[in-house]
This record gives sequence, structure tokens and C-alpha cells, in this order.
Amino acid sequence: INVAYLARHDDAKMAAEQNETLSSVENGTLAPDTLYVVWGDGKLFETAVANKPADTFAGQVDGFSVLAPGWSGCTDSCGAIAADPTR
Repeated sequence: INVAYLARHDDAKMAAEQNETLSSVENGTLAPDTLYVVWGDGKLFETAVANKPADTFAGQVDGFSVLAPGWSGCTDSCGAIAADPTR
């Protein structure tokens, strides 16, 4: 989660940021100005879908698992496929 390539970084701060983001995704306390791309962890995405706020899009966009807080935009014309919250 939150991957970046940096010349210098603080491992402790990076770990703290990753843990905070992971907790936000798991608990559904998503930042409204952030697009979340959940990479490779099906369980995490399932948990995120189950706990997401009602106004958050969760689904597949171009093969990526995406959480988009406050997004109620297109799902058909832009190729997004909404996640099935019953899975």
C-alpha cells in the first residue's frame, strides 16, 4: 500500500503511513480526496467492499480493484464494473 520510489526515506514514517492507510481501507474511513487501488490482496478488497461508505464506488477499472470515495459516476460507459458486496 502507498508505494513510492524515493532517494531518502524514513522507514518508521513509511510503515506508520502504510498502517494508517491499511486501517482506513479495512475500516471504511476513506479520505474523500483519495483514489484507492488495492493491489493483489483479494481479502483486503473484500473487507473494504463490506465496510465502505454508501457513497463509495468499489469495483474493477481496467483490471484494477478500486475504491473511489464519493464517486457515483459511470459504471457502464467508462468500463468500470461494480463489485458484488455479497461475495
